Amino acid sequence: MADFIIFEFNNTQSELIFSQVFGWASGILCFALLIPQLVHIWRVDSANDLSYWFLGLNFLCSSLFVCYALIIGSLPILVCDILVVCVNTGLICSKYILDKKNKEKHIIEDVKVEIDEEDEEKKIE
Repeated sequence: MADFIIFEFNNTQSELIFSQVFGWASGILCFALLIPQLVHIWRVDSANDLSYWFLGLNFLCSSLFVCYALIIGSLPILVCDILVVCVNTGLICSKYILDKKNKEKHIIEDVKVEIDEEDEEKKIE
């Protein structure tokens, strides 16, 4: 299998610094990418637009990256993907809690509508 090299470094110290900078930068951006979504669903008090499939696959992907980081010994990938797993867990829990809360709210509203309709029918009679 041929090595895929984009940049050729003269010493390993430059290569280490270069890879660490890009590793931390990409990891932090992946983590930061999910934070606005978490804040948004709590502000609007709804997670209807989030799919459990998306959340599950995102969680699986991040978890596999944690395993990968442990195998290759990459601290930037490990730390950042642990944070991403935590945010994904927060998104999944938020969706579950808000979906349950909204379902109960709709059941209560449906009962109120039925009671109001019965009252209107009694008034008409």
